[in-house]
Amino acid sequence: MGDAIKVALFGASGKTGQAFARAGAAKGLVIRASVRDAAGAILPSTIEILRGDLGDADHIRDTITGAKVVCCVFGPRPPHIDVFCARATERIMDSMRRLEVRRLVCQTGAMIGGDVANWRPTVRLLARMFRWQRPAVAADRMRQEKLVRESDLEWTVVKPPRLTDGPIRGCVAAGVDLRIGLLSKISREDLASFLVGECVAPSYLKQAVYVTG
Repeated sequence: MGDAIKVALFGASGKTGQAFARAGAAKGLVIRASVRDAAGAILPSTIEILRGDLGDADHIRDTITGAKVVCCVFGPRPPHIDVFCARATERIMDSMRRLEVRRLVCQTGAMIGGDVANWRPTVRLLARMFRWQRPAVAADRMRQEKLVRESDLEWTVVKPPRLTDGPIRGCVAAGVDLRIGLLSKISREDLASFLVGECVAPSYLKQAVYVTG
């Protein structure tokens, strides 16, 4: 691939982050991964791991330094009550600007934001239920996505529906106008492959793209 692409990965200890690390390493990416707690995470031996917190500006700077691309795949884990995504993303983007790193790939979710044209009626209902049951988390994720979309960076927002632990199938449907239904899903392995592709050869610059398996 010529000169290896250096990627700063935030959220590496989660299932999607681990899948990205495997897929990226297989493609020859040079990955520096930010983790708060690596316990239980299975990460390739070829990647560099930095332990730290997303509230620590120095840790964020150290993770990004030397990177060409930043990839964010963090989010609240069950029971989905943590509110941190928007502020962490804002810190990451601030550090990117200071370090003159332009490319950002950020995963949010299919029910985040207000793209109701992409939602089938059942998904509209689920999105309303999510905002009612977890108002602080929903508002945080919406602000995170808004910050990215309105930024001056070379961003891509990736919006998967329900994530599964299934194997890679190698068949991903993607599009800014893709319709999402109740049965829409994608494996984390397929999502990781798509995210890696956007890091290597962007197809959706300054666009929010929906993906399904």
